[in-house]
Amino acid sequence: MKTLVGTTMWLVAAAGCVSPQTTEPVEVPFQSDFGLIWVQTTVNGSAPLWFLLDTGFEYSLIDAAAAQRLGLQVQDPQSVPQPGGTVEMGAVPDVQLAIGSIRVPPLTVQAVPLAGLEPVVGRSLHGILGHDVIARYLLTIDYERETLRFLPADTDEPLPEGTVLPLTIVANEPFVDGVIEQPHDSDIRGRFKLDTGSLDALGLNRNFLEGSDVLAPGQTTHRIPGIAVGGETDGLLFRIAGFRLGPYTLHDPVIGATLASEGFEDRDDAGTIGAEVLHRFTVTLDYARARMVLAPNRHFADDPGVDRSGMWVVADGSDFSEFRVRFVLADGPAAAAGLEQGDVIVGVDGRSARTLRLVDLWRTWRQPDGTAVELEVRRGSQMRTLHLTLRSPV
Repeated sequence: MKTLVGTTMWLVAAAGCVSPQTTEPVEVPFQSDFGLIWVQTTVNGSAPLWFLLDTGFEYSLIDAAAAQRLGLQVQDPQSVPQPGGTVEMGAVPDVQLAIGSIRVPPLTVQAVPLAGLEPVVGRSLHGILGHDVIARYLLTIDYERETLRFLPADTDEPLPEGTVLPLTIVANEPFVDGVIEQPHDSDIRGRFKLDTGSLDALGLNRNFLEGSDVLAPGQTTHRIPGIAVGGETDGLLFRIAGFRLGPYTLHDPVIGATLASEGFEDRDDAGTIGAEVLHRFTVTLDYARARMVLAPNRHFADDPGVDRSGMWVVADGSDFSEFRVRFVLADGPAAAAGLEQGDVIVGVDGRSARTLRLVDLWRTWRQPDGTAVELEVRRGSQMRTLHLTLRSPV
């Protein structure tokens, strides 16, 4: 079951591998705000809607409000436990999804309220494409070109060049073995879920964090809040020496761990691998043969990305153009600059916030340590100019 943790998003009757009609590869463009995969999808012939391609979901979702607008009939609605709390969920049978020219065979999707997640990503989220869609295809995610390449799951076309790693599919979730490197211990091995819907490098489950002694004695950590489908969560932020996936190592990433999410923090796997790792590769998913292919792209050697602002900003308003400070990290850069929870950022380095998107702020906060950012901030009826100096949190 998926969770959302920290200040980033780890977004929750799967069908079998049914071959689509086409036997030729089909490429579909996507947008990669925050390193996530946003793809236009139609529902029963509707106008295009924005769906998130998310390997971490066992099944596909549609936003409950979008389902109502489209006149879809939701069956057997009930309160279902989810990370952060319970949500009202119901089944929508016989839904025809189309992704570009790919027409997914009809399937049952779950209607869930997703509007609470939209301020976190600063854009509309109409649905999620989960395992029941992905498993039908040999799917290549080209993060550099921002394209998805679809072939039938039973294709006999050779795999793209790259390193082949085995996958384990458990309860419609894909897992791969990985290794955490820390100076105080030998290799810390774990089974990690592939999660294209997570911004983080890694998001560890509490059982693994504590049982594997991931944290070095006296290691610096920060408590951070989060949001999940069901509500608020509680997490931890810290740095590790490295993460190894097959022959590839990401050095010194900042990662997260779930401490409390209404009972979903105690899984028996290690956690998730998110977009901060995955976007460095062209990733081919071959669920039918339980394997994946990784081919490094031009982002492979980029420094590990981290938010250096010391705050969590969300996007309010119908057009997501009001940037509100939801959380300020104690002793972090935002606190030092005088920012407070509830402040509204109306300007960044002389640019009106109305000309920006939340992803633009996300990129600004990820600039190198020492970068100075001038912010125009509204606090109640008062306007202030504050000077933020970016610094890594750990």
